[in-house]
Amino acid sequence: MRPATKVGTRESVRVVGSYVSPYVRKVLVVLDLKGIPYEIDPIIPFMGNDASPIRRIPVLTDDQITLTDSTVICEYLDDRHPELPVRPSGAVARARARWLEEFADTRMGEVDRSLRLGCPGRSGDRRSLPSARRRRDAVS
Repeated sequence: MRPATKVGTRESVRVVGSYVSPYVRKVLVVLDLKGIPYEIDPIIPFMGNDASPIRRIPVLTDDQITLTDSTVICEYLDDRHPELPVRPSGAVARARARWLEEFADTRMGEVDRSLRLGCPGRSGDRRSLPSARRRRDAVS
């Protein structure tokens, strides 16, 4: 975790979420690549917290805005701090990057959840683990 201090004109940001979440980790990678100081708050937003109106993590708060959704957060960070861009330039390259990110967020997220929980929506059900592995291998 980067220390929550000012770096030049940059205020630190607060990220609500858990290191376990691949979506939180995606935001933390962008913050690290851009050298933006942050602090992580491991509270669970859907347990009596109003930080996330849609009750999902991550949540990013800086001196201007509070955002949810890892893709929106990463695009905001790239727009607000354009030095060292993480998104490619050019319409074709940017479209490919968006497609890859969407694929990772949806299909790979499903595989990740399947492997951790047994199958989506059925916490702890290990009976479908072989099926999840087959879906993972089909994507590879």
